[in-house]
Amino acid sequence: MSSEPEPVEKPAAQPPAQSQNAPSEKALRVCGPSGTLALRYGLPCPFCLVGRVDYDSQLNLVCSKCGKTQTGVFT
Repeated sequence: MSSEPEPVEKPAAQPPAQSQNAPSEKALRVCGPSGTLALRYGLPCPFCLVGRVDYDSQLNLVCSKCGKTQTGVFT
């Protein structure tokens, strides 16, 4: 008694990914000092190895190329 295999359902299509330069994605890229990689002012970004790390207007360290952000507290 042979039976035909059941049809396999395909997963629903995923929406296309947003561009990496989208501002909403840059806002979500945050790293903290507890991780193994930390942003350091004036040095190359440890994540993309291309951009230079600089302070933004709110004194957060930000990579100029990939947009990684590290926040901190100043007293």
